[in-house]
Amino acid sequence: MTDTPATPLTAARALHLAVLREGGRVRAAEVGAEDGSALRRLVELGLPVPQLVDGSDSAVDPRRLPTTRSSLS
Repeated sequence: MTDTPATPLTAARALHLAVLREGGRVRAAEVGAEDGSALRRLVELGLPVPQLVDGSDSAVDPRRLPTTRSSLS
């Protein structure tokens, strides 16, 4: 989904932006092994939000989260 960036935070940011470019939804099974740790970091931050209806996750705007939750912006 993304090229391998230099740091974990950079990787998480790049994955988040890639998900947004592709419509804002992602399933863990669609994320390549190289982006697995970046997806786990996004989940730790509250990005993305699980959608129980179809098993996907929806990306959210980190600027709309409480400042203690997100360190991507």
